[in-house]
Amino acid sequence: MHHITVLIVNYRSAGLVLENLPGLTAEKQGVGRLDIIVVENGSGDDSATVLAQGIEAQGAGERTELIVSDVNGGFAAGNNVGFRAIYAREEMPDFVLLLNPDTRMPEGGIAELVKAADTHPDAGGFGGRALREDGSLAPCAYRFPTLKREIALLPLMSKVLPDDWVQNEVHAEGTDPVKCDWVSGSCFLIRREALDEVPLFDEGYFLYFEETDYCQQLKALGWDVLHVPTARYVHIGGQSTGLIGGAARQGDLPPYWYDSWRRYFVRHHGRGYALLAGGAKMLGIALRRLVGKAPPPGTVREGTFWKRCMVPTLKGEPL
Repeated sequence: MHHITVLIVNYRSAGLVLENLPGLTAEKQGVGRLDIIVVENGSGDDSATVLAQGIEAQGAGERTELIVSDVNGGFAAGNNVGFRAIYAREEMPDFVLLLNPDTRMPEGGIAELVKAADTHPDAGGFGGRALREDGSLAPCAYRFPTLKREIALLPLMSKVLPDDWVQNEVHAEGTDPVKCDWVSGSCFLIRREALDEVPLFDEGYFLYFEETDYCQQLKALGWDVLHVPTARYVHIGGQSTGLIGGAARQGDLPPYWYDSWRRYFVRHHGRGYALLAGGAKMLGIALRRLVGKAPPPGTVREGTFWKRCMVPTLKGEPL
């Protein structure tokens, strides 16, 4: 039976973290051993006290380690705090499961992920099937962002391009694990051997694209990434960030989304490719606006995209 460490990064969501803990036991999840690391990621409120008192009140102290960080370096940095704590232990777990505070893992959900890992030894990362609170399917497994998929944003182009150009989300029709490019960090199981090869997230990403980047590194090293449809979980989404599925509830996307887009494209494809991809994105947005299809609140804005993505890339500014 496997040893699993669940890693939860909290940012002003202490109540949601505490709601998660009762279901995260070895018995309920069907694994041999399960412990939890909660990283309080510089929330700037009373989260550290609420978490400490709540963990003690639930009697979860023996299986839960609370680490308080005074600095909010983002999702990547928060998880790295947890990774470093794991590496400092005498015994490493077989798997590390990244779990968002607003993610609810039903009984046996982790066992389903581990089962897929046991039957697919060439895979280093695994993601479950996300559901919204109403039971509908939510995006959770994807193809990598590319120039092709930015071009597909152009009006009418999606109707003439092949599906693998257009579709970003990966859908699983059956119950067998399906290969994909990357999975949501809201529920992301990482094999220890894969973690040994890619031990940390890139902290240059404050939020968004960090799990995309991580999976890109895994695949470059020969590891597969799998979407596991039988490992269903509920993802409320956007409780810490105000974003749902990468889109803001209202207004513009936050600055870090644009910074992360630029970092990902330049890092993995180079400056010229990033400029072409960004140009295609901006052209698609502009053409849609011309034909009366203005983007709704929470989508990419041309002005912000130009300032935060295109201009720094044109100037060759460091990431």
